[in-house]
Amino acid sequence: MKRAGNSVQNLADYNDHFSAAVHESLRGVEPWRGIAADNAHGYFQKFGDAVGSQASPLRSIAEQIDQISLAMYELSKAVGDALSAITDMAIIALIEIAAAQALALTGVGVIGSGAAMGAATLQVLMILEKWGEVLQYWTTTWSVVQALMSGITGSLAGSEFIDLPSLPETSYDHPGV
Repeated sequence: MKRAGNSVQNLADYNDHFSAAVHESLRGVEPWRGIAADNAHGYFQKFGDAVGSQASPLRSIAEQIDQISLAMYELSKAVGDALSAITDMAIIALIEIAAAQALALTGVGVIGSGAAMGAATLQVLMILEKWGEVLQYWTTTWSVVQALMSGITGSLAGSEFIDLPSLPETSYDHPGV
Protein backbone atom coordinates (compact mmCIF):
# COMPACT_ATOMS: atom_id res chain seq x y z
CA MET A 1 0.00 0.00 0.00
CA LYS A 2 2.82 2.39 0.84
CA ARG A 3 4.33 1.91 -2.62
CA ALA A 4 0.96 2.59 -4.23
CA GLY A 5 0.66 5.85 -2.28
CA ASN A 6 4.18 6.84 -3.29
CA SER A 7 3.43 5.99 -6.92
CA VAL A 8 0.31 8.15 -6.97
CA GLN A 9 2.28 10.97 -5.30
CA ASN A 10 5.00 10.61 -7.96
CA LEU A 11 2.33 10.82 -10.66
CA ALA A 12 0.99 14.05 -9.11
CA ASP A 13 4.53 15.48 -9.00
CA TYR A 14 5.09 14.43 -12.61
CA ASN A 15 1.88 16.17 -13.70
CA ASP A 16 2.99 19.36 -11.92
CA HIS A 17 6.41 19.29 -13.56
CA PHE A 18 5.06 18.37 -16.98
CA SER A 19 2.46 21.15 -16.81
CA ALA A 20 5.15 23.64 -15.80
CA ALA A 21 7.35 22.48 -18.68
CA VAL A 22 4.52 22.93 -21.19
CA HIS A 23 3.79 26.42 -19.87
CA GLU A 24 7.49 27.29 -19.86
CA SER A 25 7.80 26.11 -23.47
CA LEU A 26 5.00 28.49 -24.44
CA ARG A 27 7.14 31.40 -23.32
CA GLY A 28 9.76 30.37 -25.85
CA VAL A 29 7.37 30.84 -28.78
CA GLU A 30 5.81 34.14 -27.67
CA PRO A 31 7.40 36.08 -30.57
CA TRP A 32 5.44 33.86 -32.98
CA ARG A 33 2.38 35.73 -34.32
CA GLY A 34 -0.64 34.87 -36.38
CA ILE A 35 -3.64 32.54 -36.43
CA ALA A 36 -1.51 29.39 -36.24
CA ALA A 37 0.40 30.86 -33.28
CA ASP A 38 -2.82 31.76 -31.48
CA ASN A 39 -4.31 28.29 -32.06
CA ALA A 40 -1.11 26.54 -30.99
CA HIS A 41 -0.83 28.72 -27.89
CA GLY A 42 -4.47 28.01 -26.94
CA TYR A 43 -4.05 24.28 -27.50
CA PHE A 44 -0.88 23.95 -25.42
CA GLN A 45 -2.17 26.29 -22.70
CA LYS A 46 -5.26 24.07 -22.26
CA PHE A 47 -3.11 20.95 -22.43
CA GLY A 48 -0.74 22.21 -19.72
CA ASP A 49 -3.68 23.33 -17.56
CA ALA A 50 -5.39 19.94 -17.95
CA VAL A 51 -2.28 18.03 -16.93
CA GLY A 52 -1.60 20.36 -13.99
CA SER A 53 -5.20 20.26 -12.74
CA GLN A 54 -4.89 16.52 -12.15
CA ALA A 55 -2.12 16.94 -9.55
CA SER A 56 -4.28 18.06 -6.60
CA PRO A 57 -6.78 15.17 -6.74
CA LEU A 58 -3.89 12.74 -7.20
CA ARG A 59 -2.19 14.14 -4.09
CA SER A 60 -5.40 13.72 -2.12
CA ILE A 61 -5.65 10.10 -3.23
CA ALA A 62 -1.98 9.50 -2.36
CA GLU A 63 -2.53 10.87 1.16
CA GLN A 64 -5.54 8.62 1.68
CA ILE A 65 -3.62 5.58 0.44
CA ASP A 66 -0.81 6.47 2.89
CA GLN A 67 -3.36 6.63 5.71
CA ILE A 68 -4.69 3.20 4.75
CA SER A 69 -1.13 1.89 4.69
CA LEU A 70 -0.48 3.26 8.17
CA ALA A 71 -3.74 1.81 9.50
CA MET A 72 -2.88 -1.62 8.11
CA TYR A 73 0.63 -1.45 9.58
CA GLU A 74 -0.70 -0.49 13.00
CA LEU A 75 -3.25 -3.31 12.80
CA SER A 76 -0.56 -5.85 11.98
CA LYS A 77 1.55 -4.69 14.95
CA ALA A 78 -1.40 -4.75 17.36
CA VAL A 79 -2.61 -8.17 16.19
CA GLY A 80 0.94 -9.55 16.31
CA ASP A 81 1.42 -8.32 19.87
CA ALA A 82 -1.97 -9.68 20.92
CA LEU A 83 -1.33 -13.08 19.33
CA SER A 84 2.03 -13.25 21.09
CA ALA A 85 0.28 -12.55 24.41
CA ILE A 86 -2.40 -15.17 23.62
CA THR A 87 0.31 -17.74 22.88
CA ASP A 88 2.04 -16.97 26.19
CA MET A 89 -1.24 -17.27 28.08
CA ALA A 90 -2.07 -20.56 26.33
CA ILE A 91 1.29 -22.03 27.35
CA ILE A 92 0.73 -20.94 30.95
CA ALA A 93 -2.80 -22.45 30.88
CA LEU A 94 -1.44 -25.77 29.54
CA ILE A 95 1.22 -25.86 32.26
CA GLU A 96 -1.43 -25.17 34.92
CA ILE A 97 -3.71 -27.89 33.51
CA ALA A 98 -0.79 -30.35 33.52
CA ALA A 99 0.03 -29.34 37.11
CA ALA A 100 -3.62 -29.79 38.13
CA GLN A 101 -3.70 -33.29 36.66
CA ALA A 102 -0.40 -34.25 38.28
CA LEU A 103 -1.61 -32.99 41.67
CA ALA A 104 -4.95 -34.81 41.29
CA LEU A 105 -3.14 -38.09 40.65
CA THR A 106 -1.34 -37.91 43.99
CA GLY A 107 -4.58 -37.89 45.91
CA VAL A 108 -3.26 -35.45 48.51
CA GLY A 109 -3.04 -32.65 46.00
CA VAL A 110 -6.76 -32.42 45.27
CA ILE A 111 -7.00 -28.92 46.76
CA GLY A 112 -3.89 -27.83 44.87
CA SER A 113 -5.33 -29.46 41.78
CA GLY A 114 -8.48 -27.35 42.09
CA ALA A 115 -6.43 -24.19 42.54
CA ALA A 116 -4.28 -25.01 39.50
CA MET A 117 -7.40 -25.75 37.43
CA GLY A 118 -8.90 -22.43 38.59
CA ALA A 119 -5.73 -20.63 37.50
CA ALA A 120 -5.89 -22.40 34.13
CA THR A 121 -9.53 -21.35 33.76
CA LEU A 122 -8.53 -17.76 34.52
CA GLN A 123 -5.86 -17.99 31.80
CA VAL A 124 -8.48 -19.20 29.31
CA LEU A 125 -10.73 -16.26 30.25
CA MET A 126 -7.78 -13.89 29.74
CA ILE A 127 -7.15 -15.49 26.33
CA LEU A 128 -10.78 -14.88 25.36
CA GLU A 129 -10.52 -11.28 26.54
CA LYS A 130 -7.34 -10.77 24.51
CA TRP A 131 -9.02 -12.33 21.47
CA GLY A 132 -11.82 -9.79 21.93
CA GLU A 133 -9.18 -7.06 21.75
CA VAL A 134 -7.87 -8.53 18.49
CA LEU A 135 -11.37 -8.45 17.05
CA GLN A 136 -11.78 -4.85 18.25
CA TYR A 137 -8.48 -3.87 16.57
CA TRP A 138 -9.68 -5.49 13.38
CA THR A 139 -13.11 -3.84 13.50
CA THR A 140 -11.68 -0.40 14.23
CA THR A 141 -9.05 -0.65 11.51
CA TRP A 142 -11.57 -1.98 9.01
CA SER A 143 -13.84 0.99 9.77
CA VAL A 144 -10.96 3.41 9.25
CA VAL A 145 -9.97 1.73 5.98
CA GLN A 146 -13.58 1.81 4.76
CA ALA A 147 -13.83 5.52 5.59
CA LEU A 148 -10.58 6.24 3.76
CA MET A 149 -11.70 4.18 0.77
CA SER A 150 -14.88 6.25 0.71
CA GLY A 151 -12.69 9.34 0.57
CA ILE A 152 -10.72 7.93 -2.35
CA THR A 153 -13.94 6.99 -4.12
CA GLY A 154 -15.22 10.51 -3.48
CA SER A 155 -12.04 11.96 -4.95
CA LEU A 156 -12.46 9.83 -8.04
CA ALA A 157 -16.17 10.54 -8.39
CA GLY A 158 -16.18 14.15 -7.25
CA SER A 159 -16.62 16.95 -9.70
CA GLU A 160 -13.04 18.10 -9.11
CA PHE A 161 -11.75 14.90 -10.67
CA ILE A 162 -14.45 14.08 -13.23
CA ASP A 163 -14.64 17.62 -14.63
CA LEU A 164 -10.94 17.79 -15.41
CA PRO A 165 -10.33 18.99 -18.91
CA SER A 166 -9.65 15.92 -20.94
CA LEU A 167 -6.26 15.62 -22.50
CA PRO A 168 -6.19 16.03 -26.26
CA GLU A 169 -6.58 12.83 -28.20
CA THR A 170 -4.45 14.02 -31.11
CA SER A 171 -1.36 16.15 -31.46
CA TYR A 172 -1.61 19.77 -32.49
CA ASP A 173 -2.26 20.18 -36.18
CA HIS A 174 -3.17 23.52 -37.71
CA PRO A 175 -4.81 23.13 -41.14
CA GLY A 176 -3.31 26.38 -42.41
CA VAL A 177 0.30 25.30 -41.87
